[in-house]
Amino acid sequence: MLNIIHEAGWGAYPVILFGVSAIVMAVRHLVSPSTKHQITTKWLMGLTVLAGVLGTATGVQASAQSIANVGADERWVFLFGLYESLHNLTMALVLVTLAMLGLLGAHLRQSPDPVAPLPAE
Repeated sequence: MLNIIHEAGWGAYPVILFGVSAIVMAVRHLVSPSTKHQITTKWLMGLTVLAGVLGTATGVQASAQSIANVGADERWVFLFGLYESLHNLTMALVLVTLAMLGLLGAHLRQSPDPVAPLPAE
């Protein structure tokens, strides 16, 4: 795990911060359901994905910029940079998935609505 964070670069830190916060809020919503917790969790999940995309984009830009500094036969090194940059997006998606599972659990725990009769045709 530490290797992934190291390869992902600085972009991993906001992803982890927002993602872990989203999971904590989802668990909090699971324990004591509240609209405030649910909305906060959704915002944190959105921030997690945006941080993952931003980290990936800046990593790809840095990799593309470094192509100018290598010879024509070594331009395949860009693919390593792409691989490392995608760690940000992967971490974001994993963390958001875990937070969404918490929200799903909270949703399933809610008392069911009374079944309304079907309208007559």
